[in-house]
Amino acid sequence: MLVVRGSLNKPETFTIETKDILAGKASDFRLQPKDIIFVNSRPFIYAEELADLAITAFLQSIVTEATGGYVILPYQN
Repeated sequence: MLVVRGSLNKPETFTIETKDILAGKASDFRLQPKDIIFVNSRPFIYAEELADLAITAFLQSIVTEATGGYVILPYQN
């Protein structure tokens, strides 16, 4: 899973290995208010691709919220 935190101009991303946390191999990750949690349906996706997808979703949600949802976004595969 990926956590996106911070501002629109400079978001921070954190790749979280939940299986390691659940197995006791890694410490818990503390979420903060306004963190965005992105869980991909493809568990073996590369971290860079996951970060790109999450930041794109983050930016799209900001634009949609700022314009009241009256934006037509381009189709993506």
